[in-house]
Amino acid sequence: MVQAEYRAVFWNRFGATVFSGIGAVSLDVEGLFDESVHFTVGAGVRFMLSKQDHINLRLDVAANEEGAFFPYLTVLEAF
Repeated sequence: MVQAEYRAVFWNRFGATVFSGIGAVSLDVEGLFDESVHFTVGAGVRFMLSKQDHINLRLDVAANEEGAFFPYLTVLEAF
């Protein structure tokens, strides 16, 4: 699996991000090379709740290779 993310602050406590990931899923290591590869792309906005602790409120929307969209709202960063 490989994933990447680009984050930018665009005003005071507000920021934005774009991200993408690609990988395979299998029950064992040998099966990783037999399975198809899956990918996802997405974008989101950030609001910094605490400048001191760098705690962000995240609103993201991601899409998979089948075109399905998945919105989610979380606190903190994924990585």
